[in-house]
Amino acid sequence: MCVANVLVTTAVFMLLPYQMQLLEHFGHQQLESALAVSLFAVGMFLPGPFNAHMVDAFSRKTVSQLSVLLFFVSCIIMEFSRLEWLFMLLRIFQGACFGTFQMSLGSTLVNDLTFSEQRTSADYFYTWFGLFGLPFGIMTGHVVLIHFGPHVLFLAIVCSLLLAWMLLFLLRVPFRAPVKTPLLSTDRFLFIHSFVLMVNLFPVAMIPTMYLGCLQQVQPMLMMLYGLIGGLLVHRILFSHTDPRADAVSGLLMILTSSVMILNPAGYDFMKTAFLLMGVGVSWFCSRLLLYFLKLSGHCQRGTLQQTYILVLITGNCLGFFLGYVVPNVFILTIIVTVFSLFFYIFVAHKWFMRKNVRSFRFRET
Repeated sequence: MCVANVLVTTAVFMLLPYQMQLLEHFGHQQLESALAVSLFAVGMFLPGPFNAHMVDAFSRKTVSQLSVLLFFVSCIIMEFSRLEWLFMLLRIFQGACFGTFQMSLGSTLVNDLTFSEQRTSADYFYTWFGLFGLPFGIMTGHVVLIHFGPHVLFLAIVCSLLLAWMLLFLLRVPFRAPVKTPLLSTDRFLFIHSFVLMVNLFPVAMIPTMYLGCLQQVQPMLMMLYGLIGGLLVHRILFSHTDPRADAVSGLLMILTSSVMILNPAGYDFMKTAFLLMGVGVSWFCSRLLLYFLKLSGHCQRGTLQQTYILVLITGNCLGFFLGYVVPNVFILTIIVTVFSLFFYIFVAHKWFMRKNVRSFRFRET
């Protein structure tokens, strides 16, 4: 399931350079193209009110497979169609497919197929596998587009989706009796009461794609990927028994430091180090916020909170990609956003969470 997640997420972010190049053929400027590509975030919210009803009325595995299959079909239509209005609709439709995929697999099957004492660990790693797809997908998309062209990139995207579908096909999911959920609900969609955490997570989620959108270079993406992976590994060693604020504050300070380094570069190796630190910082902060979301969950609310986290994260990524083309000085904006997130976390989010926390598990259990 984790591998299927990273394959689909990689395909989603490989689509960014592919679709930007496709829109340039339509005669659009980069600003218009970035806005069109960001419509993906709108589509992610459309099936949300029907999430709980879908996985109750239909097989959870079928919903997951069908969402990937429809995403695959939409990519094929996009490749052979040159209608602008159809491109916009397909972009929204792809967002809806991805949102349904994450709900049916990450927020439902991952929890249903693991033992209760292992669900925090399963949720944690599932979400992180998906996050790795962000820099890896954009980096792969740029490399393939530059060296092999858009048609080879299209093949890479559809092959990634097909492989994910095949992995889902191999899953063995036991039958579950329906519980007759209402047609419309916020279950497995949005946990409104986590609004404070959403406000804290959303600006940080914008930061990586703001840089990746405006720089469009492979090396920063590669270094950020190394930082995300390294940050996750070090995080489990350094912060398993520390104050819960340590990793979040350290991560935000690392993002702030890397932003200042990028604003005042002192050489190519200096820039690479800055993006490595940024990857580590993002991984530490997002890891802590993920655990905060999970600890807010009451009975049968874990899937809803995980889906909320993923929606906020990907929506922030899409808006950051758009801002990377709109804002003339992304580096200053990143510093402002990071400082806001730091003070908001220290003086608002953490204190609010300590009052609302309904679970007592520690990070070591993940």
